[in-house]
Amino acid sequence: MGPTGRGEVVDWLQMASWDHLSDLLVMHERGLPSRGPSSGASWVPAVDLHETPTRYVLTAEVPGLASSDIDVRVTPNSVTIAGRRPSLPIEIRQFLRIERGQGDFSRTFSFADAIDPSGIGADLSDGVLTVTIPRSGAAALKIDVE
Repeated sequence: MGPTGRGEVVDWLQMASWDHLSDLLVMHERGLPSRGPSSGASWVPAVDLHETPTRYVLTAEVPGLASSDIDVRVTPNSVTIAGRRPSLPIEIRQFLRIERGQGDFSRTFSFADAIDPSGIGADLSDGVLTVTIPRSGAAALKIDVE
């Protein structure tokens, strides 16, 4: 009998595997729910980041936030998105479930290639923040070894 108990042979190498470390990294980056007053940010927006030959494009899910709630900061090789989702009104005293994070958040993304801070654009539409980050035109400097 095979591993499934039905006589067939299963190719374990072809089966999709669960990547424990990847899942832990995602949980760490997105943050875990706050457990007390001393904990840091209680939520972190989900982010997708992709690249093209000329730019990076970062999209973040920030439903319910206005552009005035979001801050985008740039250094020569990184972009930080930060903001705040206001807490719920105090008159709501008994919750059946709380899953939406509240309070401050901040995420910083570093890039191996130089970026052009002057060409960065940010747009908020339908709860999705899109940050377009042009790559710098500066070529890598070659150093002669003597």
